[in-house]
Amino acid sequence: MKAFVIHNIIIKLVVLYTYLIIFSGWLMALLSVPNDAAIIFLRILDTLPLIFFVFTFRLRETDCFFPSTTRYWCFFLLFFLFAIISAIFQGGSLGTTMAHIGIMFRFVPLSYFISKTSFSDEVYNIFTFHFKIISGILLLIGVIEIIGGEQAAAFFSPVKPEKEVDPPVVLSVSPIESISGIFPNTIDYAFFLVIAYIYFINQKRFENRLLPRPVLDIFFLFLIFASGSKAALIIALAALFIGLEYRVVKYSVLIIILIIASWLLWMFWDLFYWVVFEDSLHSRLGLIVYTLPCFLKECSLSTFFGVTPDREIVFNEISAYPIVPSMLQTVEDMHAFEDEFYVALIIYYGIVGFGLLVGMYYKLYKTLYNMVVPDDIMNSRFIIRSLFICLIIAPFFAQILITRPFSLFFWIIIGIIYNRYKRYETLSHI
Repeated sequence: MKAFVIHNIIIKLVVLYTYLIIFSGWLMALLSVPNDAAIIFLRILDTLPLIFFVFTFRLRETDCFFPSTTRYWCFFLLFFLFAIISAIFQGGSLGTTMAHIGIMFRFVPLSYFISKTSFSDEVYNIFTFHFKIISGILLLIGVIEIIGGEQAAAFFSPVKPEKEVDPPVVLSVSPIESISGIFPNTIDYAFFLVIAYIYFINQKRFENRLLPRPVLDIFFLFLIFASGSKAALIIALAALFIGLEYRVVKYSVLIIILIIASWLLWMFWDLFYWVVFEDSLHSRLGLIVYTLPCFLKECSLSTFFGVTPDREIVFNEISAYPIVPSMLQTVEDMHAFEDEFYVALIIYYGIVGFGLLVGMYYKLYKTLYNMVVPDDIMNSRFIIRSLFICLIIAPFFAQILITRPFSLFFWIIIGIIYNRYKRYETLSHI
């Protein structure tokens, strides 16, 4: 009985923490909390899961690869060790390196805590109930921003570091420019919508869905489109495609999309080449075409172990290459460098560090995918596929591992799926 009460408290604390992460930035702006104090509070809030994990963790020695096992954290420690050695060797800031790693892994302990709770439907029910509330509020805010325009955008704007403060985007119904909900940027809002959409379209019971299915599709896809994130829209459509039950329908839709895309590319090739392709070579695409090959061709210690996430060191490294994308002309421009997250991770941590990261997520995917069992509540396998497809596509456009709302709910949902498997395993042995 005592263990059940403790487990119930854990899941409720995780839910409370979720509300704080999502809404505290906007509420502090609404209450006119001094910006510096608000930013400090948010940064402390970010570190709480890792702090609690360090003082309470009890890992298990199993064949599984999950944040509750020693195998997972051995991989992490190896990655961390290589990153620290590289920072020392390159003369970079240890604080910057540890902060960047901390941001990437800050919400991982949430899946650990959920995996330690009681293996019952209660964990799933509590999370799904509150996720519906959070999603409903943020959907409503998105609609209000579309209708309300600049005033609504200003009202829902959260606290931001001074260097990131931008004037509110002027919105209108036609054309829709972009909306960001109560988050600092449109990417955060777009990828929150993506992960919420993935979760709710894969619920089997009507009462667990946020909205009836056709309405849910229209609402989420429209607001993702309104956020202005093309990557988020592509991923949401991919999740919709994965969830189609009939193969004939699925492949018919895929063929139609390919035909339409090929026809548009053929008809508007000049426009695509000069406006899209050539322009991209001066920004994100240039990092892939010019910067990354130069880095890999060096075949130096930096190539294998990275140059650390220190922006000044990275800028000095890439500014020496024959061609530098015009988006990176000064150190101050380096804030946009991580938008091409694959390139950033390879340059920060080298081939070895990047390989360890990829290995961690691949082994996690295999563990979860092989764990999936018959479930009358949700399509766990479709959720896992969609989430990891998001992790593959999104780094071409965004810093997905450190995008706050997506990372938060990614690790919570991973914990819920693991908990569901353990529940099934427990019942099967009774």
